[in-house]
Amino acid sequence: TKAALDALHKIKPLYEYQIEILKDFFTRKPSYRVVMLNCGRKFSKTFISSYFLWRYALQTKNGTFYYVAPTATQGEEITWNRLLAAGPHSVMIGHKRIPIVTRARNTRREIHFFNGSKIKIVGASGSVVESLRGCEPHAVVYEEFKDHDPLFHESMHPNYAVYNAPLLIIGTPPKMEDIDSGEKKFYKEMMDYCEQFDDCRVYSKESICNPDPNIREWLGHEKNRLFSMGKAGIAYWEREYEGKLVYGGDLDFLPQFDDSDLVEPSILEKEIWANADKYRFAVIMDPSGGTRWGALFLAIDQVSGTLII
Repeated sequence: TKAALDALHKIKPLYEYQIEILKDFFTRKPSYRVVMLNCGRKFSKTFISSYFLWRYALQTKNGTFYYVAPTATQGEEITWNRLLAAGPHSVMIGHKRIPIVTRARNTRREIHFFNGSKIKIVGASGSVVESLRGCEPHAVVYEEFKDHDPLFHESMHPNYAVYNAPLLIIGTPPKMEDIDSGEKKFYKEMMDYCEQFDDCRVYSKESICNPDPNIREWLGHEKNRLFSMGKAGIAYWEREYEGKLVYGGDLDFLPQFDDSDLVEPSILEKEIWANADKYRFAVIMDPSGGTRWGALFLAIDQVSGTLII
């Protein structure tokens, strides 16, 4: 087991920002039961999740560990090869090569280890929701939790009781609009649950934590591009790359303007009608339905060029 764990750490060194998350399970006493990580894209979610499962599998005899993707297809096409490559398949002890992975079942997406443990990829949708009732996992990862069928966790949660299985929930958060509408309410409920108990923890981490210089350079350009788009772009950046729960901003009227551009209508009307001669006016009518119309009223100051909408 020690040789296997040493080989695991040689595959790819852990960065400090990754260790901060993982130590909650492996070095903290007592360890956390549930860690929910809201993080941005390119944070290295898949590597952290893979290390989490590999380490538990290597140090546990006859354990069963689940990597839960939103769908089985997503797990197979995006995660499987990366999960396979995340740890050592054999190790040299003396002059003899000893297998660590005894079998990789591609069709079932299972990795079997020398100590009887296995890691299995499943999807949080379809028939799997009910088929895992009664299973007895030793540790579980929920990847991109916002895209899970909420019934999956409801079905799976009682199974953690047998081994007090640790759970790592990791992914980019949904829009607040989707939480308010009820579609993603389960995500906020999970956050509230984790913040309520001492053996759980919630993180919000930015993509820029990843020290890869190529990723950081790309993120810098992307941030500038999105911020130039106004509220919608800023909200997208904060959610997708800072791991924050924010409103989408894409429904805002003229999102390129911020709150400092807003003035009370009564103040504007008083100014416009008192100085109507210096303005030119325009109105655009949009008959969107039989009983509903949209109107855009414009007043342009012919001296300063100020546009009032």
